[in-house]
Amino acid sequence: MLGLVMLTGRGLGLRLPRRAQRPPRASMTTTGMVAAGAGYAAASLSCTFGVLLAVIAQAQATAGWAALLVVFAVYAAGAATVLLLVSLATAAAGTAATRYLAVLARHGTRITAVVLVATGAYLVWYWWPAAIGSTGGAAMGSTAWSAAVSIWIQNHTGTVIILAVAAVAATLAATVVARNTRARHRDATPDNDCCAPAPATIEEKHAR
Repeated sequence: MLGLVMLTGRGLGLRLPRRAQRPPRASMTTTGMVAAGAGYAAASLSCTFGVLLAVIAQAQATAGWAALLVVFAVYAAGAATVLLLVSLATAAAGTAATRYLAVLARHGTRITAVVLVATGAYLVWYWWPAAIGSTGGAAMGSTAWSAAVSIWIQNHTGTVIILAVAAVAATLAATVVARNTRARHRDATPDNDCCAPAPATIEEKHAR
C-alpha cells in the first residue's frame, strides 16, 4: 500500500533531531563512522533480519564458544566483502557515478515505490500458501530453490572464496588505476591562472 501511494509522487516525511541536521564535518571521526555503520545495520534489518536469525540459530547449534564466534565472523566477513566491493566500485567510478546518481535522485520516490511494490508482491506470493494452510505452492518452491543454492555453495566453498577474493582484488586494482589516472590528468592540466594580475595604478583607476 505504501508503494502504491509513493507511485503517485507522494512521500513520507521524517523529522530528524536538530543535532542530526547539522552538515557533516570535512573529516569523519571514528565515532561518526561507527555510528554510520550502526545506523546502516539497523536500517538494513528489514532485508537481513531473516538471514541474521538463521546465522544466530546456526551459531547456537555449534559446540563451544570458538565455533560460535567463527559463524559470526564468517557472516560479518561476507557482509563486509559485499559492502567493500560496492564502496570501492563507487570510488572508482568517481564523479560519473555521482552524476548518474543525481539524475536517479530526481525519481527516487518512484524508484523506491517500485521496489516496495515488488517486495510486497513477493512476500504475499511467498507467504500466501502458509496463510491459507497449504503445504505446497510458492513457499515450497522458493525453499527448494534456496536449499539448492545453499548446497551448491557448501560444496564449492573454495571456489566461492577464490571468486570473492578475486572480485575484491579486481575492484581494488580498478580503484587504484582510476585514482592514478585522475591524478595524472590533474597534473597534466595547465594552470591558466598562473599569474595574479598586477595592482592597478592610480592613473589607471582614474581612467576607469
